[in-house]
Amino acid sequence: MAANCEGLSSENTALRVECEAQEAEIAQLRNFLQFSVTKPDIYPGQQRVTLSKGLNVFPEKAWQQLSTDTPHVDDAVVISALEGQLNEKNRQLNACLKEIAELKSYLKEDASGRTNTQDENTSHLLSQISFLHNEVERLEQQVATVRADSTREAHTLAIEFNEKLDQKEKESRATTEKLRARKKRNVDGEDLLVRCKTLENQLAIALSEKNSLLVEKNEHCTTIRKLEAALKERKYEFLEVQKMASNECVASGIQIKSLQEVIQVLSDERSALQKQLVQLRGELNVEKLHAEIQVGKNLLTASTQMEPLQVAEKECQVNSVLFTAEFEAQSVQSLKHMLELKCTECDDLRVRLDALSSAHRETLSALEITKKSLEEEIEGRKFLSDDAEKLSLQVRSLQQKCSQQALSERELQARINQMEEQKRQLRLNFTSIERDKGVLEERLQQNEKDMEQLLANKNYCNQQVGQLAHENERLLAEVQRLHQREVQLTYSLKAKDGELREILSAYQNAVKEAESQVEAQTIHRT
Repeated sequence: MAANCEGLSSENTALRVECEAQEAEIAQLRNFLQFSVTKPDIYPGQQRVTLSKGLNVFPEKAWQQLSTDTPHVDDAVVISALEGQLNEKNRQLNACLKEIAELKSYLKEDASGRTNTQDENTSHLLSQISFLHNEVERLEQQVATVRADSTREAHTLAIEFNEKLDQKEKESRATTEKLRARKKRNVDGEDLLVRCKTLENQLAIALSEKNSLLVEKNEHCTTIRKLEAALKERKYEFLEVQKMASNECVASGIQIKSLQEVIQVLSDERSALQKQLVQLRGELNVEKLHAEIQVGKNLLTASTQMEPLQVAEKECQVNSVLFTAEFEAQSVQSLKHMLELKCTECDDLRVRLDALSSAHRETLSALEITKKSLEEEIEGRKFLSDDAEKLSLQVRSLQQKCSQQALSERELQARINQMEEQKRQLRLNFTSIERDKGVLEERLQQNEKDMEQLLANKNYCNQQVGQLAHENERLLAEVQRLHQREVQLTYSLKAKDGELREILSAYQNAVKEAESQVEAQTIHRT
């Protein structure tokens, strides 16, 4: 019985050792899984390497995304749960071992009274062992599923990362093509400089033409101002002459009217005197002997002749005729006296007529002089009007030229403004081109640095890929070895289960034999 108990204890210790070995293997698998799934320090930069065995290597960000985007496959939680389950199973196994130790002590104290409890304990122990085996299988299956899910998600993330890298490569190629095109445009910037120089030369020529036109304009303006001043002087002189002529015409007209009135009065008096003489002759019926009155008519309207005054050149001579009658003598004396009076009056009138004729001649000479001056002024006025017309035509032509010049100046100003705008635009374009050139050079330098960094990363990644390939091969070999070890353990567990069942059957047979011996001893005692 003691040998059987020792055999059972040895078997239990062997089972415990095997369980501890399985726990160690599970812990090793857990460490390997954790090392293969969450490994942040292996890949420092962005890289993409496709291995020959269908494995993909990802950078740290991809692993972080894997750990953040897949919360349902939290390896730490799964591993902690597995550790908790293993601890629980170890606790149950320890409890079973304690129960086995208690059973051994109970068997040593009283083997006969506790056979039923030992059977129950052994059955409980067997059930616990089978439960432990089932739990180990379940945990292995869970580890396999976790490994498959992690590899599948890693493969999908690798595909997405490869697509993103392809897109980035396309974008980088497009940017490089744009940079090359801009560089070619910068090479074509020399044409823009040549064009700028030609435009500046054209602008200088236009400015020189503008200055010459401005000089001509100023000269024309000075000539126009001089002509306007001369025209104003001529107009002022013409107005003064016109005023003088009008004043002289008015004065001569007044003198002519007064002379005509005097002549009319004299002619009226003459006609009245003639009438009186006729009446007196008719009344007296006196023969005039050697009496002559000569009156010469002078055309005062046509011309006046100045003659020296001759006294008693044309006088009235009266010869006294002795009449027989006294009445006739008195009438003759009175008539003589009247004739003398009339002669004196006629002499006075003749003197006055001579004075008037001299004044008239003077006025006529003045009028002729004024007429000549007026004719001269009219001719001068005609000349002035012709000059004014010519000046007006010149002014109009100058105004047209000025308007044309103003239009040309406006056109030149518009062209100058346009040229200035084009020049400013070209300067802005040149500055923008220079700025873009600097930016592009910086980008090219940055791209060169990035290319160097990428080449360094590529070399480093290739080194890491080689190391990881060796590590992967080693891990695959380790996994295969672990699988083989697992198969061996399963076979050993099955063998141990068979041995345990044999031991239990032998133990039950031994217990039955012991019970039969005890019954036989009790029968012999009775």
